[in-house]
Amino acid sequence: MSKLNRRGHMPTVMLFVAGIVIYIAMLFAFVSFKGGYVDLPGQATYVSGALDFDELYAEKLIERALFGIKGELASTFNEESFKKSLAFEVSSANFVFYQGGQGVIDKMKSGDFKVNKNANGNLEISFENVILREVREGLTGVRLMDFVAEVNVKDDGKGNLDNQTNVRKVYKGV
Repeated sequence: MSKLNRRGHMPTVMLFVAGIVIYIAMLFAFVSFKGGYVDLPGQATYVSGALDFDELYAEKLIERALFGIKGELASTFNEESFKKSLAFEVSSANFVFYQGGQGVIDKMKSGDFKVNKNANGNLEISFENVILREVREGLTGVRLMDFVAEVNVKDDGKGNLDNQTNVRKVYKGV
């Protein structure tokens, strides 16, 4: 009869041993953890927000550069001198350079953009295939877009140019 009573306590003993094994495994996990937790949703939100900022930065950079050379936008327009003036303005002006606008800055410096007059007499300056790129801890975000700046170049009769610039963005892909 005494042997039957000892067998009844075997599941209780196994439960106790399994609990101790799990406890030791958890202690080992806590001790060996090096803080490698990665917040991917937070990083994706950061990269997306940084790309939105890059778009706005590139848009304002184009407006600022075109405002700086408004004297070159007179009716006697020469495309080559305009491209040289824009490259000089971006190179020498007091711009706050930020990595996100590097694609637009490179296109301005190299003259890799198109200049046309539209039906209204306004200038359209097209920066095509501008790459905006952001990287954060292994997560990369890329946008490919075009920027088209329409500059209203009208003389008010007093020698002052009405230099209003509207920049449109065209998304081409991610």
